[in-house]
Amino acid sequence: MDAYLAHVCRVIPEQGLSTLRYLTADGYFGKVKFVDGIQALGMDVISKLRRDADLLYLYTGPYRGRGRPRRYDGKVDLVRRERFTTVPFPETDRLLETAVVYAPRLRRCLRVVVVTHRHTQGRAVLFSTDTDLDPVKLYRYYVARFQIEFLFRDSKQFTGLAHSQARHAQALTFHVNASLTAVSRTKPQAMQTHAHAPIPFSMANAVRRAFNEHFLQRLLAHLAHGGRLAENSPEYETFCNYGLIQPIAA
Repeated sequence: MDAYLAHVCRVIPEQGLSTLRYLTADGYFGKVKFVDGIQALGMDVISKLRRDADLLYLYTGPYRGRGRPRRYDGKVDLVRRERFTTVPFPETDRLLETAVVYAPRLRRCLRVVVVTHRHTQGRAVLFSTDTDLDPVKLYRYYVARFQIEFLFRDSKQFTGLAHSQARHAQALTFHVNASLTAVSRTKPQAMQTHAHAPIPFSMANAVRRAFNEHFLQRLLAHLAHGGRLAENSPEYETFCNYGLIQPIAA
């Protein structure tokens, strides 16, 4: 955790990212040392809690006039969630409920959003150190973070992210950047090509399509005398889409 925090503290000023408001991380980083370090940089953390996280409701009742004012009002039951507020949400298959509670392990108040899948009853507990953050934005930010996982997966499977045998830091940096850039450039190209149809991006399709086009070019170059296969013919498209999960039109 010390190494991760030191890396973030070094990269944010170097890359001019100090103007960013939120840092989104997975549940592993929902620890007090990491959260304290990020907030020291002037940023708020969005992350995930365990489904049995230790949380306390804040006391909002009247002060009785004697002794220290009461701060907490019982333990949070994340299964029942009696005092949570339902949030209007356009996606009907998910239920969002929110509350501002106190987390003893993080030693601070949190904006907590419980996301429940209506069909499977699966539950995720998200949080932000910014108690004023809109619950829907909190959910959107956390979901957007997961897109980076697809980038790493596609880079490992299709663009050789883990195949370099270089030992010098500069060579390794170049290899990693080239691998990640290949995937990053392929996705917007596919989105521009299929802007008229909501086809999910598939790196496997893109790689297969590129291989088929290269293979067909080799076939066209070595066809017997008099044979031809026009690039704008239906047969050409059929061969290009051979083996694809979802056919793609050029």
